Amino acid sequence: MVIRLFIASLLLFGLTASAHSQEASDLVVTWVTADQLFVWREGDDAPRRIDTPTNIFYPSPDGGHIAIPLWDEDRGGILSIINTTTGDQQQIVMVEKHDDGIPVYPNDVAWADDSTLYANTIANLDYGSNARDDLYRVNIQTMQSERIFPPREGGRFTISPNGQWIAITYPGTYGNRDGRISVLNAATLDKRDIFSFVGVSTGSEYRFYPTIYWQTDSAAFRVAIPDADLIYDEINKQTELWRMTIDGVTQQIGIIPASFFGQPGWSSDASQITYLRRVGNIEDNQFELIVANGNGENPITYLTAQTGLFEPPQWIPGTTRFGYTFGEPGTYWVGERGQPPHRFPNETESAFSPIFANDFMVFSTTPSDGGVELRYIRLGETESNLIADVDAPYPIFKADS
Repeated sequence: MVIRLFIASLLLFGLTASAHSQEASDLVVTWVTADQLFVWREGDDAPRRIDTPTNIFYPSPDGGHIAIPLWDEDRGGILSIINTTTGDQQQIVMVEKHDDGIPVYPNDVAWADDSTLYANTIANLDYGSNARDDLYRVNIQTMQSERIFPPREGGRFTISPNGQWIAITYPGTYGNRDGRISVLNAATLDKRDIFSFVGVSTGSEYRFYPTIYWQTDSAAFRVAIPDADLIYDEINKQTELWRMTIDGVTQQIGIIPASFFGQPGWSSDASQITYLRRVGNIEDNQFELIVANGNGENPITYLTAQTGLFEPPQWIPGTTRFGYTFGEPGTYWVGERGQPPHRFPNETESAFSPIFANDFMVFSTTPSDGGVELRYIRLGETESNLIADVDAPYPIFKADS
């Protein structure tokens, strides 16, 4: 019997384990509504529909396969692999059921290429879910899974653009210098621990994993390390900016007054960062959107607003532009340092949960005549294109190109 997984932390963790960008000619969009999974490729007249037992899914870069994490009470944690062309489904036992009976199933999942993916696992305990900080590799051609690292030897992972390196972050424990960042050679499976940090408080049961931003040449990455007590004192505590290479060279490149809830993100070329800075009294919930050089220097205030009116920005791949929500729900803007923001995709169309895939943006919208649509637009254009009408108020969708 397969038990459906509708666990918020799984979805949160899964979406933060981003794979490296892929080269492809066409836009591929996948989404789920009411236990139905749909796959659409640019040029298709209509999407392909596939039955699915959950709304957590991970499409391969070419859209040819979908990986779905599940728990089977007889076998353990499995990945269901769906061929989106034929609809055939195969299941790989990734982690066998433990003797203690605690369900353990795939958590973060990311594709390295169209046939290889990496994943870690999470244990479903009586008092909540617990990330196990291990690492597995799965090959869908051989239908084999191998454990690379046991619990507490892996962690959250991010694959380099060329697929040859994997940066792994282990959160450690609050107040102790046992957090670490490692680099794994995907070919040899040799791991090098290159950095340690003091475990950061999140003010909750969840642990803090620093986010990795790979250089496009895969030779190095950037990462922000906040003060362990930043969440308790955003006025006086700061966040360090670091550059780390695959050879293990680490260099602090700056320090910034970023909010815990608006940690910095780097543009594709690493030349710029955006972050949120708290201003005024804490009860005012007032933040500034800051744009600065990649080392934190020359900051400028791009926007000031209360929390709830705007969300942290996301960089548009391959550009020095960033997108963010501000104002009424669905009102999306594109900004750039030294340039005023402009409404995107246009002055009248709403855009919810936008995803950038190379030079495309995919979003859901609510047209004036009712319903919900999935649409896409090529950057630089002003008219969007319909992908499909969807039967869900908040569709979960993903895109790659």
